[in-house]
Amino acid sequence: MGTGTGSPRFGGEHVEAMLSASGRRLLVVGPCEVDDDPGRDVTQILTSLRPGQPGPVIEELGDSPSGKRKGAPVGFPRFKSRRSSRLSVRFTTGAIRCETRHAVLPRLGRIKLHENGADLVAKVEAGTARVISAAAGFERGRWFVSFTVDAQRPVLTPAQPGAVVGVDLGIKTLAVLSSGEQIPNPRHSNAGQRKIRRLSHAVSRRVGP
Repeated sequence: MGTGTGSPRFGGEHVEAMLSASGRRLLVVGPCEVDDDPGRDVTQILTSLRPGQPGPVIEELGDSPSGKRKGAPVGFPRFKSRRSSRLSVRFTTGAIRCETRHAVLPRLGRIKLHENGADLVAKVEAGTARVISAAAGFERGRWFVSFTVDAQRPVLTPAQPGAVVGVDLGIKTLAVLSSGEQIPNPRHSNAGQRKIRRLSHAVSRRVGP
């Protein structure tokens, strides 16, 4: 690499910006370089920026467009659009913690929660749960955060292992046991319809996103 003219290839401005950061410039030897393999050229440029043998990621970047690497071809990275994509972010490293009324996230700090996180806090303090990651997303004018937790669930054992009972499922009554006990139908659909009506009224009165 030395001083010279810029590259007319597709994405050449990105390569020039990367080289200019290290005090180098891209030199085009001849017109035949325009039709050369861009994946191989990028691999050569990346390997020239650091000493030693190229890593597996850089080798796969050059082998993918030419068909040497199995699987779907890998191209340049795509960036999210602020208009069409959903505003979301996932944190996997750093200070990730859930408190009773706050959530601690990297680079965002301590954020107040609308719901109570005492249940998760108690499990983490007891050692039966461990927070792995946190995902935050913007939806309908509010930010939501969800935690991915590795929790230990106790194995439930029956109170009477040798007991046998018959069950008859129905509509008016959810279940009738052979012992005569009747389990009423909880009618989740009625409660769900009331919730839908309440949320529909809230949406109709909402102004903005």
